[in-house]
Amino acid sequence: MNIVYFPDPKVHPQWRLLVEHFGHIGYDTLLKHEELSAAMDMNPLKQMKQKEARQYYDQVGVFRRAMLRDRQMYLETIPGVGYRVVRPNEHSRHALREARLGNRRYNKAIEVATSVNVAALTEKEVTENALVQGRLGAIHMAMKKDVIELRKALAEPKKQERVALPSAVM
Repeated sequence: MNIVYFPDPKVHPQWRLLVEHFGHIGYDTLLKHEELSAAMDMNPLKQMKQKEARQYYDQVGVFRRAMLRDRQMYLETIPGVGYRVVRPNEHSRHALREARLGNRRYNKAIEVATSVNVAALTEKEVTENALVQGRLGAIHMAMKKDVIELRKALAEPKKQERVALPSAVM
């Protein structure tokens, strides 16, 4: 088993209760919010105040990372319900989805960097901003290109592109 280091020392160890309780689950298992909060001795999510809900999601987030790193199980979010343990053959699809989300974040970062009142900046700040814009743009384009190539490589061939395999002759 891998040793996992979680850099946030403020995270309480309640996530470990989730690993103990649900660490044995199989693929396609649905983990409902009610089950997760009960395993951590917390109120049901719908009854939580904002601070407690934030703590709940922090703990579940650490639990999800632990399951991914230690048990190679990715927990897909099912909005309003909880999480589903995805099958190994689904990991690539989910990885591409995460990459697309990363592309969106880069789009936002580039928008913030380029939507600046240059007249209000010093000469040094203009140079720094130009550097940030250039680097973000280069990283974003490379990442976007790689994601597109991966999507094409993993896409199923269209019906007319499928090659019929000859049947075995006895």
